[in-house]
Amino acid sequence: MPADQVTAAAPLLAERRAVAGEVARFGALARGGFWSAVLLHMVFLAAFLHLGEDRLAAFNLASLGCYAVCLLLLRRGFLGASMILATAEVVAHQIWVTRIFGLDSGFQYYLVVLPIAAALLPTWRLWQRLPLALFPLLVLLALMFDGRLQAPLRPPAEAWQQFFLLLNVSSLVVVQIFVVLAYATAARDAETALEGAYAESESLLARILPASVAARLKQRPEAVADRFDDVTILFADIVGFTGLAEQRSPVELVVLLDRLIGEFDRLAAEHGVEKIKTLGDAWMGAAGAPEPRGDHAERAARLALAMLDAVARLNRERDERLELRIGMASGSVVAGVIGQDKFAYDLWGDTVNLAARMESEGLKGEIQVAESTRALLSPHYELEARAPIEIKGKGKGKGKGRVQTYLLRARRPAPEA
Repeated sequence: MPADQVTAAAPLLAERRAVAGEVARFGALARGGFWSAVLLHMVFLAAFLHLGEDRLAAFNLASLGCYAVCLLLLRRGFLGASMILATAEVVAHQIWVTRIFGLDSGFQYYLVVLPIAAALLPTWRLWQRLPLALFPLLVLLALMFDGRLQAPLRPPAEAWQQFFLLLNVSSLVVVQIFVVLAYATAARDAETALEGAYAESESLLARILPASVAARLKQRPEAVADRFDDVTILFADIVGFTGLAEQRSPVELVVLLDRLIGEFDRLAAEHGVEKIKTLGDAWMGAAGAPEPRGDHAERAARLALAMLDAVARLNRERDERLELRIGMASGSVVAGVIGQDKFAYDLWGDTVNLAARMESEGLKGEIQVAESTRALLSPHYELEARAPIEIKGKGKGKGKGRVQTYLLRARRPAPEA
């Protein structure tokens, strides 16, 4: 096969999605608060300059630099340091402004915001967060008490007093809305990523286990085990695959095998046959388990014939010389999920062993079936009897014994009405 015909298989696993955790959500909350503080300090800077409060204006310039540092610390993951610096700035600012303009200006209310943010700080323990949350509240109580005892140093005109009160109260509401929206957006993004990751894990689980078995395993994690009395097992194997492997590069071999097994998987789903597993270049499927089906033998027969057609089509398209050997047997099986870290759904019993012998002792390019399967197919399919062959496990003492087998040729034409 030319190298330019080698195509990569579709990825089984999607790229890992980043899920925002508690730290990321708090980062969004703090970032929203810091940017809000930057905007507010720019407004206050203009107001203080207009009132001739040059020292307060200079303090606001310093505060803008402080919040720039807070944003930098936040970006580098120093959540606690950014919160300490912001707390220090807010406390110092409110003490000074409230002492100058008085309680009627409403600047002291900003101290209520900090305890909420500090209580949510994810990187600190509770005993570390409580002092940071309680400190602004204690300062607020002190300011309220002091403001009732002492007159402000330079109270502004009534109009400015009302302006500051209105601005501070409304901005607190706006800041809270802004912060909550930032936090909610981060939380929603995290939920979306988690839902996507859950859907991917569900899809992956459905590829590993039959859907009904996966559902049972999630609901009841104890052992999943069943007995099915009417099942047809199918084994398909590529003849001479070992020699074929020695003639191909690893990439060519894997892509070729993936193309063929992928087509078998698609055909199995189309005909209602459950893929059980692949063993090297061998493919195993079951009709009638884990979903019981009255026409299990016919479904397996249709799949077997479709597999031969798929190999013939692949040979024509890629100038290959692949040949398939298929074996089938019907009867009862035991099915269940085994493994602790890596789950596998498998089938056991004489029917499975017999189907495997039908394949290994079969002829290349043929579908060999046991008597149990022939009895179910004979009304609708053409079968050719072979001379009895020796099969391991069918003789006395479970040694070799002679067994009558049949070759499945084709489906009989439907009778005319």
